[in-house]
Amino acid sequence: MKKLNVKVFDKFWLRSCYYHDLYSGLSCLGIDADGLFWTNVALAEKNFGVAEEAVFSEFSNEKIYGYAQIGCDISENILCKCIDGGCPVIVGVDRCNLEKRVAINGKIHAPHFLLVYGYDEFAGTVNIIDHDEVSSCKYREKTITTDNLFFTNKEYKENYGKNYPHSCKVLYKTGQPIREKISQKVDFRKFVKARENSAENLEETERLFMRGGKAVAESYETVIEYLKKMRRSLRCLEQTEMFANGDKDLSETFDLYSKLATAFWKGHYRLNFDYVAGMATEISDIVCAAQKSEDKLLKSIENRIKQGR
Repeated sequence: MKKLNVKVFDKFWLRSCYYHDLYSGLSCLGIDADGLFWTNVALAEKNFGVAEEAVFSEFSNEKIYGYAQIGCDISENILCKCIDGGCPVIVGVDRCNLEKRVAINGKIHAPHFLLVYGYDEFAGTVNIIDHDEVSSCKYREKTITTDNLFFTNKEYKENYGKNYPHSCKVLYKTGQPIREKISQKVDFRKFVKARENSAENLEETERLFMRGGKAVAESYETVIEYLKKMRRSLRCLEQTEMFANGDKDLSETFDLYSKLATAFWKGHYRLNFDYVAGMATEISDIVCAAQKSEDKLLKSIENRIKQGR
């Protein structure tokens, strides 16, 4: 019987369930998650593209923070040995038959990840981190039976094994982390280039509304996905040590991107071209404000990087 100390991240949705599990796994190892948020900071590319892991890759974080992951398939005996050694395990499962997911039980087959951080061999249970339901980012600690964990892991390997060579990842420390703040390693030039791209994308967003409801509807999926990723990126940036005390320009930029996303959503799903036409002036004002806000945010990032160094 063993249970590691763990923290959960449930303020907002990261890129996937895997990153929520990784956050909790690093907390089991006593490792600061600042680098994890930098990994989830995406940068704007032209034509509504988004570069993931553009500031730091996950591999870079492993080197900086002194941890690694080893892909494997595990048995109950190996799982217990990992936990006993202080190493949490990210386990791939098919969520369809996963216990304590009532809303989707027996209904939706899909690959999913859990963090296992404890076990009780006498009760036949394991301690996991998982979110409540399908679309929730509210992660919490749960207990499920060991049999259910390995049954759903078996389904994962059978259904998705061709795409994922290993069904589990064991997290472990590799040595002492580099003692520099990760913000000291940030390449500001990447943010400058991204700002040039975001300026073009904001201008194109305004042009789409000026062209009317049909243009908004046709471009909806591309633009809304871009806006969602940029909003998530801003929230991740807000969680980093660099912005530990908050930033007015960052918050304002997030709010403006949220307004643009809402406008696109309404323009698309209402299929109301009059609504789009009526929003044209307001969109121009929002885009203008977003351009100014992003310029100020870029300057704030530059100053914070200099102060960190």
